[in-house]
Amino acid sequence: MNNQPVFILGVGAQKAGTSWLYKQLSQVSSVNFGVLKEYHIWDALHIEHCSRWIVDNALDKNPLEILRYLMQKSEDAYERYFFGLIDEKTRLTGDITPSYAALNTNQLKEVKLRLENIGFTVKVIFLMRDPVSRNWSALRFYNRQAINKGSISVSELVDQFEQFYSSQGVTDRVSYDKTIPAIYGAFDRANIFISFYETLFTENTMTLLSKFLDIDISEFDASEKINATKSIDLPKDHYDRCREYFSGIYTFCEKEFPETKRLWKS
Repeated sequence: MNNQPVFILGVGAQKAGTSWLYKQLSQVSSVNFGVLKEYHIWDALHIEHCSRWIVDNALDKNPLEILRYLMQKSEDAYERYFFGLIDEKTRLTGDITPSYAALNTNQLKEVKLRLENIGFTVKVIFLMRDPVSRNWSALRFYNRQAINKGSISVSELVDQFEQFYSSQGVTDRVSYDKTIPAIYGAFDRANIFISFYETLFTENTMTLLSKFLDIDISEFDASEKINATKSIDLPKDHYDRCREYFSGIYTFCEKEFPETKRLWKS
């Protein structure tokens, strides 16, 4: 029997239920994620459009920025911080940073090796969502204050959509055809949990996740909404245009995960 503590490496996808999952897991007595959900260490170091998360120096910084600085600069601060959270009661910790979805196999292997060397069993969780719906949700999230104030119209939001989803940062977050092979190349299948936003809040998925993490999550609240934004329908022609833009990803997922053909209907 493996009695090693578990490190949960959440690699996305953004707007696919990761904040809800973090909130629910945080309420389990044997789980302690530390001071953050998203630590932004490996994306800052390896992904160009995430360089804004790099902390250049620790002078006059708040404690969270100092922690991030140490994790980015020190050879072992990342894994030592998390291992320091483990005790007789706490057996699970982790870092759920959705932009880690853009890491390649070698980068994921590096993270895994460092965590394993200090004594963790590393389990990776990746949640996917219909790329168009994910992108539209993300755009609404970034504009949530303007939407709530009524200072942006639906037509203005729709006009932003194509430029938004074609940006590198957004494309990286839905390139499931790259993320999945990277995960498979770095982790044993037994330590990989892949699911979908569209089925995340179901009893079946919760049962599978409970078995994967070996914890009781029967008290998870499927009705709780985290970072929810106002529902606004995306016009079908814009949905279709975005879906065509990401057609290769849909094709990949339909082959790798046939259920997406049903779950991700326009």
